[in-house]
Amino acid sequence: MLDPILKFVFSLTFLQNQGIERTKAFAAGTAAAVIPGLGGLAVPLIVAGQSQPTFRPGVSDRGTLAEVPNVIGKEEEEAKGIIRGEKLNPVSESFSIHRGKVEDIGKVVEQVPEQGKLVRVGAPVKLTVSLGAPAATEEESIHQRIEQDVEAAQQQILVAQNQITDAKATIIEARDTILTAIATKGTSAKGTSQSGGPT
Repeated sequence: MLDPILKFVFSLTFLQNQGIERTKAFAAGTAAAVIPGLGGLAVPLIVAGQSQPTFRPGVSDRGTLAEVPNVIGKEEEEAKGIIRGEKLNPVSESFSIHRGKVEDIGKVVEQVPEQGKLVRVGAPVKLTVSLGAPAATEEESIHQRIEQDVEAAQQQILVAQNQITDAKATIIEARDTILTAIATKGTSAKGTSQSGGPT
């Protein structure tokens, strides 16, 4: 009689090497472990037969394995081309990434399976493509507008302070000119009265 643990491990390993997702492989391995005798080993074969990955037209070497390439950081179309070149099936989804960078827009930021995994030819490789950071919420937009308004007001205050300083200087200069004129007029008036008096 075969050991249930051995049947489980064999089934799980076999199915994962066939590109079957882990949860399905785990369930099939559990079923194989509880079915007595060699009959349990039929479960992974049945699951593998029912879960054939999507194959591209013209691919005839279904029984071979392919190594998943690293496409993180590549533009979406370039990444898909690389994956198809390895006879795998790229499936991409685009998402806004919290704190996403502008330079990552349109690029692959995550892939499953990861680089170096061996999967069956034609197996899907899921790509997450960045749309950049999500749009600001209404609250964030209000906060940004308030910050911009405060900055603009501070600039206007600086301009007004400079204008007030210039106006003060002009007033002081005008006052000094008036005082000088009054002093000059008073001095000349005294001189006139002293020289022009009766003898």
